[in-house]
Formats: sequence, C-alpha cells, structure tokens
Amino acid sequence: MFAKIMKVFVVLLIVGSTAACSGEPLNTREKGALWGTALGAGGGAIIGAATGSPGTGALIGGATGLVGGALIGDYMMGQERRSYRHARLVRRHRSHYARRHLEYEQAVE
Repeated sequence: MFAKIMKVFVVLLIVGSTAACSGEPLNTREKGALWGTALGAGGGAIIGAATGSPGTGALIGGATGLVGGALIGDYMMGQERRSYRHARLVRRHRSHYARRHLEYEQAVE
C-alpha cells in the first residue's frame, strides 16, 4: 500500500518538475493548479488507502484538486489584474492633479 502511494507521488513529482521546465515562471493560475493537484492527490491517496485503493483515490483527488486549484488561481489572477489597473489609474490621477496644481501655483504668482 505504501509503495502505491510512493509511486503516485513520484509520478506527480516528475510531472510537476517537467511542467516547471517551461522556461517561464508559472503564473498564478498554474501555481494554483499545481498546488491543488499535489494536495488533492495526497489527500486522495490517504483517503484511498483507508478504503484499499490509494491509486484511485490519488487520481480522483488529483483531478479534483487540479480543477479547484486552477479556479482559485484564476480568481486570484483576476484580482491581481484589477489591483494593477487600479494602481495605474491612481498614479495617472496623481500625476494629473500634480500638474494642475503646479499650473495653478504658476498662474497665481
């Protein structure tokens, strides 16, 4: 039983390390999917071991974790984008008002 669990983790480790070799850093969605798969497979293997089929539990848990992690990562990416856009807008407004204030100061003198 322990050997089956180890095989599943080795396969996940190989798949994860292969995915990490893409050359670019992982985005938030990919990180969520990777973590979700790892945690889901681990939890599924533990639960599956209790019922006598850790491999099946790891597969089901990994697939469920993949979908859940990717959805959470996608939501977090959306939040990051909104935060970036908001910060950019605030910087633009500050710059605009600073110019206006400088023009006003020069006009008053």
